[in-house]
Amino acid sequence: MHSSQVFIRYLFLAALCLFLAACRIEINSPIGGSVKTVSDRYSCDENNRCTIDVVDTLFTEDFYAKPFSGYEFAGWKQQYRGFCGGYGGNCSLSTVGFDGWEVLTSVLDSDEVFYLTPRFQPTEETCGNLESNFGINPSAPDSPSLESTITLDILTKDDPTSLVSVEYRGRGVRSMYNRETNTTTNENARLFEAIFESGKTIELQVNPDFSQRIALEFAGSYAESLGRIPDFLIQAVDVILIQPGDGGLAAIPGNILIHTQSAEEIFAPLGYIEEAILHEATHSLMNNVYDADPDWLMAQQLDMSFISGYAADFPTTEDHAESMMAYLTVRLWQERVDPEVYQQIVDSIPNRILFYDCLLPSIN
Repeated sequence: MHSSQVFIRYLFLAALCLFLAACRIEINSPIGGSVKTVSDRYSCDENNRCTIDVVDTLFTEDFYAKPFSGYEFAGWKQQYRGFCGGYGGNCSLSTVGFDGWEVLTSVLDSDEVFYLTPRFQPTEETCGNLESNFGINPSAPDSPSLESTITLDILTKDDPTSLVSVEYRGRGVRSMYNRETNTTTNENARLFEAIFESGKTIELQVNPDFSQRIALEFAGSYAESLGRIPDFLIQAVDVILIQPGDGGLAAIPGNILIHTQSAEEIFAPLGYIEEAILHEATHSLMNNVYDADPDWLMAQQLDMSFISGYAADFPTTEDHAESMMAYLTVRLWQERVDPEVYQQIVDSIPNRILFYDCLLPSIN
């Protein structure tokens, strides 16, 4: 690494300690490898969360990621309060130079946390021969630990959204399914267009029984929640249908159906609305495409377990939607979940995680 790059990272550590009052480094080592230091003072093994308390002005370490066989290092994760995000080399951090700066040395005893997380992904060779790289799961639990992965409650309204705008586009006749009554009727719906940062546009069709003001509130709220889930799932959605009643949420190919009473009285108060939308967007992407994929079916069989009771009860229709939430928790939001829950996920569906790693390499 060039000396200027090292110096910048040293200053970055100092700046974080100053502005975030944080001198604790949390390392999250995911599936596929470990994190070590050149000095051999620190090591964080696969599927572990390790904490380093930086308490003096002598801390100087070069961290490197060590991928396991069949995986490769894909750079350090870009994340809030994260070090070296997007960089593919050693991550050099130091408090040398803090001496004489009382405002810096005074925060070395604080408890604020910032992160260092490697990204590991399967090699092309591994993904090109999944059958040989799957294996019988020796850690399969006797029963699912979760009723539904929606209850993981990973995403919140404080998370950024990729929604750019929601605009009213007038009225138009649309064929709208109502799950509560199990009927489809032609309605002169209130239509809105949502635009996301990727350029993706989605039509929101709102039941005309809602007033214009209420329709706009629902359209804006649900589009904003959709914008908090990963973009590859947003791309699978073309239409959001918004109906009154307590018919829950559902997915129709390319569409998500939201019954507002269910959304506002059940999912939203519990903080699950983003997770519920992610669940349905996964249906839109996966159902009728990957349900019968030979590699997926083999992964199911060799995992010998399901991530949730809901997936176990409906393995042919709900396993993708339930497993995707767990997979994204492992790959994108490891630091947000309790280590025990993280371990339950990797113990329950290791082959499914590898399947998704290869299907969705850009996610990691």
